[in-house]
Amino acid sequence: MVSTSASPSSLNRKPSMRELHRSTVTLKVGKGQDQDTFIVHKELLLHHSKYFRDLLDATIKRDSDGVIELPHISAKRFSAFECWLYGKELCPEDEESQDHFFISCIFLYILAESLGAPGFQNALMNLIHKTRVLQGPSVRRIDRLFVQNVSAFWETIMEDSPLRRVVVEQIATMLDTRTLVRTYGSNVPKAALLKVLELLVQRLEGSTDEWAPFKEGVEAYYVKESE
Repeated sequence: MVSTSASPSSLNRKPSMRELHRSTVTLKVGKGQDQDTFIVHKELLLHHSKYFRDLLDATIKRDSDGVIELPHISAKRFSAFECWLYGKELCPEDEESQDHFFISCIFLYILAESLGAPGFQNALMNLIHKTRVLQGPSVRRIDRLFVQNVSAFWETIMEDSPLRRVVVEQIATMLDTRTLVRTYGSNVPKAALLKVLELLVQRLEGSTDEWAPFKEGVEAYYVKESE
C-alpha cells in the first residue's frame, strides 16, 4: 500500500510523465443519472488540489477499495477540472452562448475553491476576465444574466475569495444604487448589496477609484500557487 503523503518539495513541482504511471484513482462523481466515473492520475490530484491531498490520505488510512464517491460535486463541472489537469483547453459545461459561458466559469471557480486548486482558480479567473471585459456589445446581456444568478452562487463563495471582489465590483458598475435595488433587489442577496453599498461609499469618499472589475489587471485577482 502506497501512502499519499508527499513531501513539500514534491508538491511544489509538476509531476513528471514517469510519476504519472505510478497509480490512478477512480472517482465516481455526481449522483443518479448525472453520475460519471473518472480515472485520474493520483500525482496530478496531489499536486494541484489540497482537497484531494487530504481526501486521498484519509482514504488510504481507511483501507478503501480504491473507488472514491463524490456525490456532492457535479460530474459536468468536474470534467472541466479533469480537462485542466491534463493541460487541455478549459471546457465549462454550458457553451450554448458566451453569456452562459460566463456564468459557468463562475460556478467552476467556486468548485476550484472547494478543491483547493489555485492553479485552476487562476485559469478560470482569466476566462472570467476575458469574457466580461472583452465582450463589447454583449456585456449588457452578460450583466443581466450575472445579476439574475447572484443569489444562486453568493453564499457558496468563500468570504475572502477574489471572486467575491469581482462580484461586488461587477454589480457596483452596472446601475445607480436606486435602480439596482428596485430592478434586481430580489435577485441579489442582502449581504452582497451591503458589500456593493460599502464600495460605492468608499468611492464617494474618494478612498478608491476602482470603478470596474479588473481595472488593476487580472493578476490582482489571482490566488497564490506553489512555486
